[in-house]
Amino acid sequence: MALNCKDITTTILILSACLFQSCANDKSEDIYMGTGSYSTLGTIVETDGLLIESDIYGLLAPANAEQFVNPETDTVGQRALLEFAFEEQTSETSSDGIRPIQLSRFYKVLTKRADDIRNSGQGFSDNAAKQYGSNPIEISAASISKHHLNVQYYILGHNTEDIPHRISLVLTNESSLDEDGLIRAELRHDANGDLQKETFWGVVSFTLSDIPECSDPKFEGFRIVYHNAEGASQEYIAARHPT
Repeated sequence: MALNCKDITTTILILSACLFQSCANDKSEDIYMGTGSYSTLGTIVETDGLLIESDIYGLLAPANAEQFVNPETDTVGQRALLEFAFEEQTSETSSDGIRPIQLSRFYKVLTKRADDIRNSGQGFSDNAAKQYGSNPIEISAASISKHHLNVQYYILGHNTEDIPHRISLVLTNESSLDEDGLIRAELRHDANGDLQKETFWGVVSFTLSDIPECSDPKFEGFRIVYHNAEGASQEYIAARHPT
């Protein structure tokens, strides 16, 4: 279901969780769905006719884009989650490097910058909790694509259509490249007072270009810290070159 707040998960899904929950796995591989369909995360690179750069398949051109796209999703740089089939059951690339596809599902994915509070004078973890929330969140998968850190997660909520939740990646005073080339970042969830009753699944893409360490030759990925439903601190490593 799409939510009406730009600073929240605009794609929080229940019915599609099983279908897509591995679409951005650690190796950034797309999934063949077994019925002629594939799923992928991608970035909209052209809005005239709609052209999507898949994290794996390159440029995809949906022939039936008009059935799915609206002003909320038709924006250059916007990330999207899609299920599709190659036209005429072929995955061959055309001479211009574009593969024609038929969309069967298309979802807007929350696309945002990380929040860097290191130089704000408030760059401590407790301040991050106050500013960006301390409600529980669980990471189910995370991957690094060409320009984004992609995180799939589960949160608790109840009235998510009317109460906007906020998902944030926060860089604190502890955020620097360690000896493994990983930068520590905190994944924060602010439920905005919503009751913590039901489990919702979502996906968010954070842009890498605004994180200086990501352009460092020594950068190898993220050490993502978050707090689960039991309140315990957890860590998820999203590697740039997973093995």
